[in-house]
Amino acid sequence: MKNFIVLFVISTGLICCEKPNQISFRNTSEATIEEKGLTVRRSDFPDLTNDQKVLLVAKEDTLATQYNDLDQDGIWDEMLLQLSFKPGEQIDVNYTYMPAAEYPTFPSRANAYLGHSPERNGQFTSVTENKRPSDHVAQSYPFLYQCEGPIWESDVVAFRSYFDSRNGKDIFGKVKRQLIADQIGLKGNYHELQPWGMDVLKVGTSLGAGALAMLKNGKVYRLGPTESATFQIVEDGPLRAKIRLSYTGWEVEGETYDLTETLSIWAGQRWYRSEIALKGGAQAKADTLATGIVNLAKVPQVTFAQDGWNTLYTFGKQSENKDNLGMAVLVSEQHFSGYDQQSPEAEGVTDTYTAYLSKSIEGTYQFIFCVGWEGENSEFSDKGKFRDQLKKLPGQLNENVETIIPKL
Repeated sequence: MKNFIVLFVISTGLICCEKPNQISFRNTSEATIEEKGLTVRRSDFPDLTNDQKVLLVAKEDTLATQYNDLDQDGIWDEMLLQLSFKPGEQIDVNYTYMPAAEYPTFPSRANAYLGHSPERNGQFTSVTENKRPSDHVAQSYPFLYQCEGPIWESDVVAFRSYFDSRNGKDIFGKVKRQLIADQIGLKGNYHELQPWGMDVLKVGTSLGAGALAMLKNGKVYRLGPTESATFQIVEDGPLRAKIRLSYTGWEVEGETYDLTETLSIWAGQRWYRSEIALKGGAQAKADTLATGIVNLAKVPQVTFAQDGWNTLYTFGKQSENKDNLGMAVLVSEQHFSGYDQQSPEAEGVTDTYTAYLSKSIEGTYQFIFCVGWEGENSEFSDKGKFRDQLKKLPGQLNENVETIIPKL
């Protein structure tokens, strides 16, 4: 018995003193960063088996994660997580491997959704991909698509794209943290305040909340009717939602283009990222795209540059609830090509503060669209608070967190 006790103590001591597997994340900036989205590759864990996932624990809390299978081979390729940092802070995260079948399920805080009703009978089915009928007419009723198109949302805001020849973008403001995409439009008038929130933006013939257009020979052409349009959910939470909209046969001044837009949003964030690939045209490398903010309320625009980003924003009583709404477009220096404005009398795109996008060295276009609605957060009754949010955004967007993985 004595020998057993000694052996047990020694054995337990060795286990207790064994250093846990650890991965560290260090904020290399002097900024406070809230819920920074981070990505870790599967290849960073070379001894992981195909049927395992990685359980993360920081400060005694289990971290929510999301796993993405990028090549669709049934094995995850990247793991997403979120952490909040003080300036210069390093956060050490302990990790263990566990069978995927036993891995915890985390509440979803980001969502992608398209409700489809092929019978046009008001009964919508969630679909992960869809090809728009070539004869689909904008605003035709009964609706083919719930809310007229796909929605991507975090727990604080939702955005939608009209999946028709308008190709506009709109905002659903939320009055409490929740995911609501599959509920919108089924009961009540979403142009009026509902228990979950409302459609806070009037779009008209503007670019609304970040719709796409092209600048050619001094004129702005909306991404309008195309030969085909397809929708696909790429990621569906719990931490990030991502959709892909692909268009072929977009005619602009006698030239034909194909365009793919990938839209993503992280949990807890009031902004989405748009990544655009453009093919075709005689001078595709030189083509300038445009996006923008609706200006039907005649609210002044403000611009500033900070930490590698050019920001255009508006703020004022411009929501459909007649309260304060802030909207912003952020374009990185490598994608930025200037600002402009489309008047109410303009042809095609009207009432819009525009930001022009140039193609990066990698061959893509990119921008960020951010919103702050007073109905969701009372701080946004103050223009200064919205500007403060915009000033913090580069901390979310820039590559300012170092991942440290000790060699095993």
